[in-house]
Formats: sequence, structure tokens, C-alpha cells
Amino acid sequence: MKNQFFSWNGIQGAPHFHSGVTIRKLMFGLVVALLPPLGFGVYQYGMGALLLIGVSVISAVCVELLVDVTAYRRKTRIFNFHAAVVGLLVAAMLPPGCPLAIAMVGAGLAILLGKAPFGSLGGSFIAPAILGMLILFVSWPQSANQWQFPHESADYNGKYVAESPLQAVYADPSDEYEYSPIKMFLGVNNVGPIGAGSGLALLVGALWLVFMRITRMYATLGYMTGVVIAAGILGAMYPEEPSVWFHLASGYALFAAVFLVNDIPASPVTEPGMVLFGLLSGALTIVLRFAGVELGAALFAVAFSSMAVPFFDKLQAKPAFKSEVPHA
Repeated sequence: MKNQFFSWNGIQGAPHFHSGVTIRKLMFGLVVALLPPLGFGVYQYGMGALLLIGVSVISAVCVELLVDVTAYRRKTRIFNFHAAVVGLLVAAMLPPGCPLAIAMVGAGLAILLGKAPFGSLGGSFIAPAILGMLILFVSWPQSANQWQFPHESADYNGKYVAESPLQAVYADPSDEYEYSPIKMFLGVNNVGPIGAGSGLALLVGALWLVFMRITRMYATLGYMTGVVIAAGILGAMYPEEPSVWFHLASGYALFAAVFLVNDIPASPVTEPGMVLFGLLSGALTIVLRFAGVELGAALFAVAFSSMAVPFFDKLQAKPAFKSEVPHA
């Protein structure tokens, strides 16, 4: 007699409910959240930035398609949009003067080395986009460091600038007085990555993620707290260190706070774990900058912290009251 509760196709226990949230919907929500910072980057840097975004997305999607067809021999999963999100994240972290070939390699390796070897989505210990960017930083540091003034800037001359604001201030601490906190937050004439030049645009993306319940921002709050604490301590010990606001507004800090520490496959699932993961990532960002890693310190910090995610996932809030259940 056929068992109505079990079949070889899987468990059919009584009854299962589905929230309606699918991987495709989550990824589509991330795409929408990335549109404000990326759109602002295209506004600042023109068609060159748009080309980098397109090449990065196409490279990530094509590599995932190739891996699905040749290595796993399964129906392709490119239509869940995760590969497209990885491509957008890599593009958002690229400097506007980056060669197209570097964008293609970074996004392709993000899928090939950061996702494909770990099987299904969620198996990797590090966000694929971070791994792709770290490979670029280590292998082609000069190409990954080609900054450019925004087109509306009076300093724009169509050429690359030698250093970002963070690198300039670490080279000469007095340069910090040339930067306005409000202008850096708004992204006015702010030299930076394509998708990380405007704190306001990143804030819009963060609000969308919260509104759509894609992320709860515990890791974001932890990250920013870690940055503030570490930068405050080092600033008190070494007066020539950049200020707390400058650390937050420059480099990849705000982008990491919104997108990288909340990467769904590679971040903790418990609330205490999210907070501690963010705290560690934020503090490490400042420590690495202090140690001389101005280029991509936030990315290295999140990558190092990702190794502790299994430990963070074991942390659970203890109940306020314990009830004793007598033995039968």
C-alpha cells in the first residue's frame, strides 16, 4: 500500500508552509538595492562605469552558466539572479578607471573560485564578490587602484589620479581638512569606487533592504560600532590618525556595512552572531588601515571575519527564565 506521508521524491509530512520568499526574490531585492549607488556611480563617471558594470555582470553570469553545464551537468541556475548580484557587487567595488579585462576576470573568478567549488548557494565560507576583488588587489594592484575624478568635478581631466582620499590622508594627515563630511556623504566630488562614492545612495539601498525584510542590519550596526570604537581608540593614541567620520565616509567602509557584512550565503544567521561578526569586521578594518592596508582594508577585514562565522552561528541568546521539565 502506498504510504501517503512518504514518497521517494522526499518527505511529505503534514503540512508544510512556504513563506513565499525565494532565492530569486531575495536576489532581485538586492539588485534593486544596488541600483542607487551604481546609478550614482554612472552619473559621476559616465559610460565607462556603465561598461564596467555590464562586463562584470555578463562575465559572472557566463561563468556560472559554463560551470553548471560542464562541471555539474545540471540545469543552469543563472535565473535565480545570484550570479548577476555577484557581478554587480564586483562592479560596485571597482575603481572607475579599471580596465574592462580586469572587471571580467574579477567577476569570473568570483564565481569560479568563490562559489562553484562549494556546490549549492550558501556553501562558500566567503562572499564570492569579496574573493574576486581580493584576487584583483593581490594580482593586479595597479589596475585595481586607478581612481578618477567625477566628471562634474573641476579637477576632472580625463586622467587617473594617483590616490584616493584615504590614501592621500594617510600620506599627509593635514589633507583631511580639505574634505567635507557632508560632501563626502553626499558623494560630491568624492573619488572612490563606482558604487561606494555616495553614502546617501548607500543609505537608500540599506533602507530598501530593511523595508523588504531582506536583511535586519544587525551586522551593519555592529560593523559601524566596530569602526567607531577602533578609530576612536587609535585616534586618542595617535592624533595624526584620520578621524572617525573620515574612516566611515572613505574607502569601502559604508559599502561593506550595507552589503558585504550582510551577504546572505556567507554571514551568520543568529542575531548575536551578526552583531559580533560586524564588530569584528569593523574593528579589523581600522586595524588594517592603521597597519598600512589602505586599499581594500574593509574587504580583507570581512574576509578574515568570515572564517569565524561557524563560531558566531553557535551563539544564541539565553532565555531570561528557565523552566524545569520533570522527567516522566
